[in-house]
Amino acid sequence: MREQYIKIHNLSVAKELADFVKNELLLDTNVSPDEFWKGFDKVVHELAPKNKKLLEIRETLQQEIDLWHKKNRDHKIDYNKYKNFLEEIGYLKKEGEDFKIATKNLDEEISNIAGPQLVVPIMNSRYSLNAANARWVSLYDSLYGSNIIESEESGSEKYDPLRGQEVIKYTRNFLNKYFPINDLDWKDITGLAVNNKKLSIYKENKEYNLSDLEKFIGHRGNAAKPNAIILKNNNLHLEIIINPRAFSAARDAASISDIIIESAVSTICDHEDSVAAVDAEDKVTCYRNWLGLMKGNLKSIFEKKR
Repeated sequence: MREQYIKIHNLSVAKELADFVKNELLLDTNVSPDEFWKGFDKVVHELAPKNKKLLEIRETLQQEIDLWHKKNRDHKIDYNKYKNFLEEIGYLKKEGEDFKIATKNLDEEISNIAGPQLVVPIMNSRYSLNAANARWVSLYDSLYGSNIIESEESGSEKYDPLRGQEVIKYTRNFLNKYFPINDLDWKDITGLAVNNKKLSIYKENKEYNLSDLEKFIGHRGNAAKPNAIILKNNNLHLEIIINPRAFSAARDAASISDIIIESAVSTICDHEDSVAAVDAEDKVTCYRNWLGLMKGNLKSIFEKKR
């Protein structure tokens, strides 16, 4: 279907996009559609000539580089000559004096935590929601569903208790590596409690402590019988969930039912990766998903095939 366009100020805008801006994007804001398009018009016409000029420069550089390679295709490339050529046409800039730069107004969390970053195509609402919610994940679930845990495939959709035990074994080794206990293995603990703001780890009636006491951050619930213990390593948090009634804690002496870890610190919701977004309808889908994430009301309903 051919798209309809309407004239707004000095812009030609797809009707579907104009309707989205008016009826969804600006809803509950103090910005009128006229103000929005007036500002957008100004930005577009200020930047378009600059972008056009930059694109022309890029095209010229590409043509010169292509021509150089055609002329020298029968010769082995001389690194120094090629570098000099790239500097002459302005593709490379000669190294200048040492300098320092400073940044400001950075999010303290993002700038200080060495955590992974996710990139997701914003056009897919389910992927976007999964990525946005991926900061905290169940280590038990992640391991059980991955090939990190090696076990024979039963071909059944039912829970495999042997695979579940391998998951628990893996997590105890993980805790030993990053949160070691003095003179005790995590697989041997029988209880966790908080006494005088300090984590107490028990094997039967004997008390043990973390090798690094600073890695204990806090707890949830009653200190004597906490629902969760919160630890931290390299500024990334981990939450040990304690729930004796949970299925996953049935064979656990310390009633640990799951371990929730802080994984992706930030998520890029990328329009560029949404390669299928080629027309106004597709792009409005992207904008609508992003708006839903910002408002916290984005939903994705799907039927999982068995």
